[in-house]
Amino acid sequence: MLGKRFGAFVGVVTAMLMLLPATVAEAAAPAPQPSFPTSAIPTVGVVSVAGYGPVSTGTVINTPKRNIVLVAAHTIDGFYVHPGASAFSFTPGYSPGTTNPTPYGVWQVASYHLMPKRGNISHNPDYDTALLVLEKNNQDRNIQDVVGGQNYQLNAPISGVISSIGYPINGPSPLYCQVYARVHKVNGHKDEFQADCGKSFGDGVSGAPLMTNYNPLTHQGTVIANVGGDNEGGDPSGELTYGVRLDNEFQAFLVGVVNTA
Repeated sequence: MLGKRFGAFVGVVTAMLMLLPATVAEAAAPAPQPSFPTSAIPTVGVVSVAGYGPVSTGTVINTPKRNIVLVAAHTIDGFYVHPGASAFSFTPGYSPGTTNPTPYGVWQVASYHLMPKRGNISHNPDYDTALLVLEKNNQDRNIQDVVGGQNYQLNAPISGVISSIGYPINGPSPLYCQVYARVHKVNGHKDEFQADCGKSFGDGVSGAPLMTNYNPLTHQGTVIANVGGDNEGGDPSGELTYGVRLDNEFQAFLVGVVNTA
C-alpha cells in the first residue's frame, strides 16, 4: 500500500570546492554523488502520523502565509482511510541520535491539501504533490519565521545537477544525494525527474525536495520537484528516485491554498 518511497515512515566534493579559489571552483563541474548521511537542515524535516511515527519527508517553502510545507500526496492518500489533519505533524531539522533531535520543535498540521486532479481512486502520479498548512507554535510564530524557507522554481528543465535531502525510515540520519538529473518518461503522463540516488535513498524520502543550486553552507537551494510520482517516487529495484516537477498547475494550486488556508 505504501509504495517504495513511503513507509511506516554536505557533499564532500562540494565542501572541497568551497575551499578552492573562486576561479577554480567555478571552473570545476559539480561531481554527482550517491546518497550518504548528512546533517539535518532547518527547512527539511520528517512528516509523522499519530500511531505510525515518521512516514515521509517535507520541505518548508517560501510563501506569503509563512506556514506551508511541501510533501508528496501519497503521504496522505497512501492510507486506505485518510487520517485527519490533526494526526499529522512536522519536525523540521529532525536530528535523530543527537542530544537535541527536535531543535525547532514539533509542529501540528492545521490542514492538508491535495491537488484536485490527483483523484480519490486513480491517484494520478502527475499530481503526487500536496501541501501541509501548519499551526503556529506555542510562541505564536509561523514555521517560516523560525526555520526560514526554500524558494521554488516552476517548469525547471530536467537537466543539470540536482540535490536532495530525505529521511529514510530505516536510517539513523538524513541522507544527501547529488546527481545529474535525467528524464523519466511515463506513458500518458508528464515527464518526471530521475535521480540515481541508490537503494539507501528509500522508504521515507517521499516528498523530499529536488533542488538546484544547493549551497551546503547556507542550506539554501531552489526546489524544482518533490520525490513522488511514478510508483510513488521510485523504481521497483530501489535504485532510482523519481520526482514530480513543480509547474503552472502547482502554482495555481499553491495560490489557492495560500488564499484560503
